[in-house]
Amino acid sequence: MFIDALKNRRDFWLENCIVEGDINILNIYERIKEKIKDKNDKNRLKELITKRDDDKGTIVEINIDIHICIDNVEFKGNFILYYISRNIEIIKTIFKNGIVFSNSTFEKDVVFMKSTFENMSIFGNLTFKGRVDFSNAIFKKTEFSRLIFEKETFFNNSIFENVKFLGCIFENDVLFVETEFNGEKLEFKNLIFKKITKFEEISFKLLIFSECIFEYISHFKSKKDNNGFAVFYKCAFGHKEVIIENFPLSKTSFLLTDMREALILCDEEKEEILSHKLLKLKENAEGIYKEACKILKDDLDYKSVLAEYRNLRISIENNRTYVEASELFIYEMALLKEGFDKEIEQIKQNSRIVQKLDNLLSKLKFVDSILDKIKQHIINDETKNLAKYILLLSGKWIIKFYGAISDYGESITKPIAISLILVLFVFPILLPIISSEYLKHFIDSIGLYIYNLAPEPLKNIILHYNELLEQTLRAFFQLKMNINKNHACDELKTLASYEWLIRIISLILLGSLFIAIKRRLERK
Repeated sequence: MFIDALKNRRDFWLENCIVEGDINILNIYERIKEKIKDKNDKNRLKELITKRDDDKGTIVEINIDIHICIDNVEFKGNFILYYISRNIEIIKTIFKNGIVFSNSTFEKDVVFMKSTFENMSIFGNLTFKGRVDFSNAIFKKTEFSRLIFEKETFFNNSIFENVKFLGCIFENDVLFVETEFNGEKLEFKNLIFKKITKFEEISFKLLIFSECIFEYISHFKSKKDNNGFAVFYKCAFGHKEVIIENFPLSKTSFLLTDMREALILCDEEKEEILSHKLLKLKENAEGIYKEACKILKDDLDYKSVLAEYRNLRISIENNRTYVEASELFIYEMALLKEGFDKEIEQIKQNSRIVQKLDNLLSKLKFVDSILDKIKQHIINDETKNLAKYILLLSGKWIIKFYGAISDYGESITKPIAISLILVLFVFPILLPIISSEYLKHFIDSIGLYIYNLAPEPLKNIILHYNELLEQTLRAFFQLKMNINKNHACDELKTLASYEWLIRIISLILLGSLFIAIKRRLERK
């Protein structure tokens, strides 16, 4: 039947039957040569069978140029469409036109090694009970949907151009090793991987895992020179051995995917994670960013991206890669500040009093006016918006200040440098002269100072610098200043009046330093 269809260029249909025995490409090859041997069929034979020699031996290609539809068929034997002989003669299959395998069962091994699928190919609602090998195959346009693979499955060294995997279950090991995903995007959606799963040394442009479950050991490693983007969206990992390697976080999204137990091996980057970039772009995204946004659009918001930052940071901290974790935390804080900005803008749009308050704040002439405005709206529905606005605005500036003095607790050098400047210069030199008498005298003396006529306060400060520094250090390290006001100079008395300020600033800086050191030395 099949050979006759090939000979006469007729589409081949096989449905509602049981096929006993093996199907193998060597048998098909021999039968084609036997069946198509008349002189009139020589051209057809050349179309179906081509031979060429290379350094590996003789390559025989079976060109199947008819449409094939297999539906509701049970294959009892092996289904082997690849053969290599002792004298290194390789026989492989090229499907020139579309093929469909649907609603069927393969009881034993299935081999499509080195096969080429040049047109639309559909594998739908199939059960493979034996080993399946698609290694070194080429898929131009293929859909794998609702398939069950009961034994080991191999897609090693294969090339995918426009392919989807939908609703498949891999009940045993599955390997995609040195596989090339050359299409604009390749999507794995609603898949379950129950055993060892390996995507190693792969290359891709946009690789998407959407709502997939990985129940056992899972390894993902892209090639070093790969420059593609990857999305793990609503995925679940049920085993602690999950390794993600060479997936830059600036080009990888783990939105709504818990990665806290995963080992993520990536280079340090001074960039936001991919989800953060997409959140900024959204409707303005183009190219590959637009495709990624289409996948994530329903859940891409401030809270989900913030949760992703935290999960990734925990994962990286757990694996002792603290530099990368520090960078992530800085961008996490930046996103938190962006969230405050957006919420403030939303409140401003919905509240007239907040809009007016913001205008007043921006002009820095608000003290008297804000009291009047609050009195006018003392009890109404907008008071909640006002309170929330003030809270968010305060949070925004606190985070900004926190970042300036210590990179959100990640920098050790910043609080040390700032502390030294304040202790050695600012507190013992500037604070004592900040009194009305000395400040006026200092300002009036600037011109004279230029001509080497130093102002009197500075001369006095130089004379008493040791005492001023000692008392500054006592206050900075939360010890009580030891000043006898009856015998102290005016500069010491002025410094003592600012003891409260030194202590507050000291608590902030020393606290930031403590957090940074604790994160470096005591992270789990």
